[in-house]
Amino acid sequence: MVADTAIATLRPLGQGTRCVEDSVSFSLSSRLRAEIRAALHEGPATRAQLARIIGQPADALTYHLKEMLKDGSIGIFKTEKVGNMDRNYYCVVKLPLFSDEEMESFTWEERQTICAIAVQAASAEAMASLWAGKMAEDLRVFLGWNRIQLDRQGRDELAEEEVQTWSRRYGIVAEAASRLEESGEKGVTYIITSFAYERSRRSAPDPLLVNEPHQRASLRARLSVLRKWRKAAKLAESIENTIGYSLGHRVRIEIRAALHEGPATASQLANTLRERLNIVDYHLKEMLEDGSVDIAKTEKVGNFDLDYYCVVDLPYFSDEEYAALSRVDRQTLCAIAVQAALAEAMASLWAGKMAAEPRVFLGWDLIVLDGQAREDLADEEAASWQRKQEIEVRATNRRAKSGEPGTTYIITSFSYERSRNSAPSPLNESHLTVKKT
Repeated sequence: MVADTAIATLRPLGQGTRCVEDSVSFSLSSRLRAEIRAALHEGPATRAQLARIIGQPADALTYHLKEMLKDGSIGIFKTEKVGNMDRNYYCVVKLPLFSDEEMESFTWEERQTICAIAVQAASAEAMASLWAGKMAEDLRVFLGWNRIQLDRQGRDELAEEEVQTWSRRYGIVAEAASRLEESGEKGVTYIITSFAYERSRRSAPDPLLVNEPHQRASLRARLSVLRKWRKAAKLAESIENTIGYSLGHRVRIEIRAALHEGPATASQLANTLRERLNIVDYHLKEMLEDGSVDIAKTEKVGNFDLDYYCVVDLPYFSDEEYAALSRVDRQTLCAIAVQAALAEAMASLWAGKMAAEPRVFLGWDLIVLDGQAREDLADEEAASWQRKQEIEVRATNRRAKSGEPGTTYIITSFSYERSRNSAPSPLNESHLTVKKT
């Protein structure tokens, strides 16, 4: 009964020629499609209204609306008769709040659809804000992701941490709302996002955690990483296109995720992805050209050069260092973080790990804050990130004693200014896919 009513509100993705996962990739591979998706989070809108919001000619949206409608990425809220014409109001699915028990009662296909909608919605907001330059302008932006090894107890602790962190975030939002009502200020819209899910493949976590400043490379070395990636992407203006391209195809997504584990040859990647070498080779060449991947080293094998491909490791910058960066450097840093985190999410969605994971957590929301609340939220993000790393440490210690094998999970936490200022949804928690009751 619980499940039947809730699942009936979802519009299944993959109704056109694209499967569920392809529908998500397609909607994120174009700026216009990402902008349409984000704009519709504010409520139903016509093509003309969307054109005004996005700042593009209405005709430019026609193809994208048609394709996204065909896939189920968007739906039609209502149709009005205007003379001899039908005027459509487009909408997106608002995810209901599902408990752990409800998620377990759904079929695998239903869970996959729920996860796909959550990933698509959160990713569209991230891409729209990146395009608008809002992440680079927000000096307290938080874009973190990591892969961690947990035992069963550690997984339960992580799920509890996600729930408690969201509760604290909403406490900050409530306090901000009171101050804004008293002062009459409008406030600024921010996006908060938390993902916690099983990774597409098991792997060892990164050896260096971001809370170990004594092991960081020099500022000059970290800046050179940003500039090398930007140079590979040709021009700073093409950084966002590079991300959209890398997220627009399953093979490119899986290449990105696989290279997070370390450099690999085309042959090694083909084995990891279980894909034909010529297909992997084609995508690597395209990604190399636009800076999505790089060459770590080249070995001579007979008369041939054997390339080892790699991705840019995300450098860590403190709040003070981040504020001192140029806007272009900040935009590049944000782009690297968004690309890496979304590639991992899409890879796990493709592998069916999210749908198979009983404690998966995919949450996002748009909230309105004043200046004090923005600082409070940034502090909470940093504290929660530290607590998650401590959960991994405890799990590692238990596993060392028990011999229990670990499972690799991805944790992602985003907090940034939204691409456009807007009112929050009436029910904040409607964007939380899974929450423990």
